[in-house]
Amino acid sequence: MLIDEGIIILEKLRMARGFNSQEKFVADICEVRQYQRYLSGVSSMPSDIFVSLIARLNMSIEEVFKFYMDTSKKEKKIVHSLYNRLMSDQIDGIEITMGDIDQSLFIDKTDRLLYTFCTYLYNYRIKRLSKTEYIQKVKSLLDFERLMSFKIFSIYEMLILSNINTDLSHQDKKIVIERLSFALKTYDINDLSSLDYYLIILYTVIRTHGSDYNFTEAIELCNIGINLSIQYHHYYLLAQLYYLRAFYYQKINIKPDRDQNIHYAIVTLEIGNQNSLTDKIRYLIEKEFSISITDFEMNYWAEKKEAISAKKSPL
Repeated sequence: MLIDEGIIILEKLRMARGFNSQEKFVADICEVRQYQRYLSGVSSMPSDIFVSLIARLNMSIEEVFKFYMDTSKKEKKIVHSLYNRLMSDQIDGIEITMGDIDQSLFIDKTDRLLYTFCTYLYNYRIKRLSKTEYIQKVKSLLDFERLMSFKIFSIYEMLILSNINTDLSHQDKKIVIERLSFALKTYDINDLSSLDYYLIILYTVIRTHGSDYNFTEAIELCNIGINLSIQYHHYYLLAQLYYLRAFYYQKINIKPDRDQNIHYAIVTLEIGNQNSLTDKIRYLIEKEFSISITDFEMNYWAEKKEAISAKKSPL
């Protein structure tokens, strides 16, 4: 927990612990106006004042830290739910939800970032913002020009960039895809929540490379996504990644790798939950590769058997 984030926690705890006025809370520790500057981010709070205010709450640093962690988890759950609803076009009631949230009291700046993006996206979806206004606001939120000079992005920065990419100018889109590709190759996954978003971003970038006929880069990113999915036993987009890798191998005329990835996609679909998405991917496989899945699998295994027999046969 950083002190700057801890200040917001102190303000939450101030109200929860019965200090109804900021003046009473900070008396003899610092001036109330200075406390307000700390709270607004204008000034950084010294560690001794931070510790003194914790003592005034009659709480230990460990208890404050636990409150921070619990609150942070709740905030992430709220923001993730809001984002996922927007992505699935479940926008009914979202405005009421957003009206109940005071983003100034978010303790995690990254959650505040994603929440603010969600408000812009929602207003764009319901046509309160034009495309130009939407992009301008998101660029300002991200400090876009400065961000494009970075080599490392946070998961939320990548998520937002992948969302606005299709609405950017051709030049900006090219820069964003290059930066995202590099960032995805160097990003360290530290939890399954990050992995979900990472794979969504990766999938978007892969498809963009494919649309731009950059098949080698698309295949390389497919390899990363497939390896991570297998490593973490996380099959959320695995069948789609195998399908895309097969598609791009077909584009560069490497039939054995194409067939192997078609097979992997089919097997992944078979061991997963059967649902409408499964049916859709099976349909795409049959349509894109002009095959019958049943006939393909029979031929695939017949060829494998024949190859094994040929290896065993004496010269």
